[in-house]
Amino acid sequence: MRPFLFTLCVLSLGGCNRVDLGKYELLGELRILALKTEPPEVAPGGAVVITPLINDLNGAGRALTYSVEACADPGLDLDADPTCTGQPDRVSLVTNAAVTGLTAPNYVGTAPVINVTIPATILAGRSVRDQHNGVAYLVFYQLSDASGTALLTSFKKVIASTKTIKNTSPTMTGLQVNGAAPGALPNVAVSLTAQFSPAPNETFSFLDLNNNATDYQEETVTSWFTTDGGFEVSRTAATDPAQWVPPSAAPVGRQVTLVAVARDRRGGESYQILQY
Repeated sequence: MRPFLFTLCVLSLGGCNRVDLGKYELLGELRILALKTEPPEVAPGGAVVITPLINDLNGAGRALTYSVEACADPGLDLDADPTCTGQPDRVSLVTNAAVTGLTAPNYVGTAPVINVTIPATILAGRSVRDQHNGVAYLVFYQLSDASGTALLTSFKKVIASTKTIKNTSPTMTGLQVNGAAPGALPNVAVSLTAQFSPAPNETFSFLDLNNNATDYQEETVTSWFTTDGGFEVSRTAATDPAQWVPPSAAPVGRQVTLVAVARDRRGGESYQILQY
């Protein structure tokens, strides 16, 4: 079976479920679009930096705070609840700090970064297979309003392993419109493509139950979001085009915002923002 690690999840009603966000790609309500982690895979004791990408267009500049906690994976693959509550290694990293970076008039951007150190003992007692393939450390990111009411929570799996060649994030360098640099807001449907350098889809090694190594290639996926208009499909293979139908008229008082988020399904993420 092909190994995949899905690393970003929105939590609702205590579980990891599909949240009713209306039309998936349409930006308006509060969204955590990415928790970009660098690097996405480390050795035990390694440090990572997580950069949240947030949209809160409809919030129109309201005050938000964020809290962060982390723990070793309690066993999500075995249907354990995605939570650090009750976990003996639970650690609180940030409590009710102010979210900055969401400025008028578009209210989309990167929030303060989060520094996380993976426990040096995370692989202790684990099998050779687990040590090679990697063990997840969960980082939960919660957004709250000024009253302290929790609004939205996502978590990210940071992978610790003994592999010599560890995962790196895809590097999205820009977006093209109909094969060229973006210009003025188009008035007809256009083709958007994400640009990468180097090319996405790394090859990685995975041990099976008999500790036999097999090489696989990533299948990076790009998710597309927009404040206006719509996409024929909201997810494409990394460099495949996405057809965007722009709005019939430019919005008043703000820009049209387009966001592309690439995920390699092993924890690596990259994104680009295009505004008209």
